[in-house]
Amino acid sequence: EPLVFESPHPHLPMAALRSVRVSAPGKVILHGEHAVVYGKLALAASLNLRTFFQITPTSDESVVLDLPDVSLQVSWPLSALAPLATFKGSVEEPAGVTPEQLAILQELAHTTAHKDNNAGHMALVSFLFLYSKIVGLQSAHIKVTSQLPIGAGLGSSAAFCVCAAAACLLSTQATTATPGGEIESVGVDLANRWAFEAEKIIHGQPSGIDNCISAFGGARRFALGKSEPLQKVPALRILLVNTRVPRSTKVLVARVRQHHTLIPPVVDALLATFETLSHTAESLYASLHDLAGSNDAAAVGEIFTKLGYLISVNQHLLNSIGVGHASLDQVCSTAHAHGLPAKLTGAGGGGCAWVLIPPGTDESVIAAVSAALVASNFEVWETSMGGKGVAEEHL
Repeated sequence: EPLVFESPHPHLPMAALRSVRVSAPGKVILHGEHAVVYGKLALAASLNLRTFFQITPTSDESVVLDLPDVSLQVSWPLSALAPLATFKGSVEEPAGVTPEQLAILQELAHTTAHKDNNAGHMALVSFLFLYSKIVGLQSAHIKVTSQLPIGAGLGSSAAFCVCAAAACLLSTQATTATPGGEIESVGVDLANRWAFEAEKIIHGQPSGIDNCISAFGGARRFALGKSEPLQKVPALRILLVNTRVPRSTKVLVARVRQHHTLIPPVVDALLATFETLSHTAESLYASLHDLAGSNDAAAVGEIFTKLGYLISVNQHLLNSIGVGHASLDQVCSTAHAHGLPAKLTGAGGGGCAWVLIPPGTDESVIAAVSAALVASNFEVWETSMGGKGVAEEHL
């Protein structure tokens, strides 16, 4: 008996897929990492390093996922994906997976070539989840590439999930974009909500910061589980540095908790200082935004001096709660030797740091800092913060 695949949206016929290419940014936490776990203010911004997700409809009765960055290409015949035909629901109402559905996804994602690569495996699971829920069982070739390092705390998994959700929504015409690639706001919101469900599969209890920044772009403030856009975001030029030192967010969060349990009044005082620091940074960024395009170099210079001090204090405070690392100290001291402020971003214990480049910094200084960091076997990108969120790209 032939297999009959139904639309994942019972009230809609299965829409013919259209070819789409979508991109979404990574994120950098500017201030408030770790303190945000205790309800304090954190500021995060999108990063001009992006993940690209392309769907091309085919007629070969298979779904092919090509992930060249993790050296993986998987092809599933539609017949093998038949168990996913029951993953029905409303595209407008993002829903997570049941334990039974997760077991099916895990089984389908289990490729012998890839059992040792957790990042690749989780990408397959989250992709199958989103594709089956939004697109249903239709033939396509999907290619994903990224400028973001994996597992470095820059939101690579969220960028993948946001891209995947938005591409599926656009490909099935469940949402639309302008000729310039701007996705309608209801579509961005929907992609964000679907991505959050996929992030739960990967991380268990994600904060939602990463998918929010990737979907909406710009910069956002987070406190007590609520997220709001920062209205005034200056264009900031930074060096992003990957120490290549692996770390576990879970272990580092537990370490701060341990210190808090040990001497609560001291750690509470530090957490209060983190909050003051985040509020001060927010007002400095707003002032910079207001001065954009003005010729008041003295006022801009003074703000960058304050920001530089604030970034350095922030890094010392993070060391004091136990989330520093020798590699991060090295990044900061190298930057400071050239007159530039730097701090870790994210969980700490390795991972990434960012270096602020004030306006008027000589290009030779930036080249020298970059060369010194690369000589220490760190990975360095020059990029900017606060750019656009998820968007459709020209094919």
